[in-house]
Amino acid sequence: MPWNQKKKEYSERYRKEGRRKKYDEKYNADYFQKHKEKSVKKSTKYADDRPLYRTWYSMKTRCLNEKHEAYPNYGGRGIKVCDRWMKFENFEEDINKLIGPRPEGMTLDRVNNDGDYAPGNVRWATRIEQRANRRKEVI
Repeated sequence: MPWNQKKKEYSERYRKEGRRKKYDEKYNADYFQKHKEKSVKKSTKYADDRPLYRTWYSMKTRCLNEKHEAYPNYGGRGIKVCDRWMKFENFEEDINKLIGPRPEGMTLDRVNNDGDYAPGNVRWATRIEQRANRRKEVI
């Protein structure tokens, strides 16, 4: 076998083994375990799977994100989220203290429909109750 053929064969084998070693190092069980633990820590920090977090996130998005489809009915009308509730931990503490944990099938509703999202102006309501607490359409 000519020397350049040996060299080519050796370099290809070395390259494959090198790739395999990097792949094994990157994708071994420890790697997956470490990254699984990281993702669990991330998801439990704000507990994205909890309904109250989703409620808080949706409330902020409707009032602050101009690209959100509901912004004209919330932030566009001047409805704001109180400064204290910009942090989820404060929102969670106040909601649990003032109106209790979220009951199944209920959503956050503002008592005064033209008021801000703030302590004293929120309650848990069913969809039917919320439909009754809407702006009146002017003809």
